[in-house]
Amino acid sequence: MEAETFVPGAAAGLAPALASPEHLARWAPDLVLHPWDDRGEEGVRAVVSGVLVGRVEWWLERVEVPPGVHVHFWLAATPTGDGRRRPRRAGWLQRRHQRLLLQAHLRRWQAALRGLADQLPQDR
Repeated sequence: MEAETFVPGAAAGLAPALASPEHLARWAPDLVLHPWDDRGEEGVRAVVSGVLVGRVEWWLERVEVPPGVHVHFWLAATPTGDGRRRPRRAGWLQRRHQRLLLQAHLRRWQAALRGLADQLPQDR
């Protein structure tokens, strides 16, 4: 599951704010992220555990016209159901559940990012 969101203005401090525990708690209260590649201003790669087991990554792409940042998000994970490390078997109902769960996390991530962008100072 992937998405991108545009944050207008060169949002100073966007990368550290995205990796902050407060921001993570807003969009992923049922997930634990274990960053394994913190690329600073360029983004983060992490392993996910909790109701999903897999990988998550976000990276930032600065653009000049219009001034701002494209934030790219990528989530590849399997539901565990009850938080166990072992994923469920994949039947059609489980695949549907997985897709809906990933979409819900994606929507929460986008809403949390928009809220975070509104709080950050903009360099215009």
